[in-house]
Amino acid sequence: ELFNLAMITGKLGKTANGLISLKEKNNAQGIFDMGICPTLGVGAVGIKDKDLVARMKKVWKVKSLPKEVNESQFERLEKGKLKNVFIFGEDPLGCTDDKVKVAGWLTVADFVVVSDYFMTDTAMQADLVLPASFPIESGGTFTNTQKVIQGFEPAFKRGAELSSLEQLAALMKHLDIKQKGNPEAVMSEIVKLLPAGDKEEKFVFRNTDGTNTYRLFSHGCDYIVKRFDEEFDKEFDH
Repeated sequence: ELFNLAMITGKLGKTANGLISLKEKNNAQGIFDMGICPTLGVGAVGIKDKDLVARMKKVWKVKSLPKEVNESQFERLEKGKLKNVFIFGEDPLGCTDDKVKVAGWLTVADFVVVSDYFMTDTAMQADLVLPASFPIESGGTFTNTQKVIQGFEPAFKRGAELSSLEQLAALMKHLDIKQKGNPEAVMSEIVKLLPAGDKEEKFVFRNTDGTNTYRLFSHGCDYIVKRFDEEFDKEFDH
């Protein structure tokens, strides 16, 4: 609806004249831009875009890509079809208002892996907990709400033997997927997959049938955000 509003007012794409949608969790924009939505690829480009498909084949050195998957992963989770669950940097059990539903997801799954900085409510229910490294310990990038990628270097020595990225790279190696465990390698691949910027984008209105007020998680599903919110509110209760 914000997109449609910007279209109606003629503000879309104009410097300092648009709308900025502030996210509840930092780098939420980066997650969308890196392809968390099944219909989008890197750079929030349609996953079926011919130029993107060609770039993915070239960068990943493959001749073909998997066919489109129409089945909802969320529905599969709710129906208990996902038997192995990897929860990366989120605390769904601690941040939900429906603990029975989320606890059921974790109970039905055969094996649950959690990667996080603290022993969250979700981590307490996991079969395996991987000690995550803080961004300030490993470096990397954040994407702000204006889709600008911002890189940063590690400022502290990490406590864990391997950073979160190195752990993921090691796990992927066992699945015969080659991946370097450093932020520079990831950024290099991102740049190769991003759109060139010379392609004119066609903006269209997106019709909605109703209002979706369903909200399952608070605090961006993140323990640190939850901890800050609770401590912040507590100070004003005195």
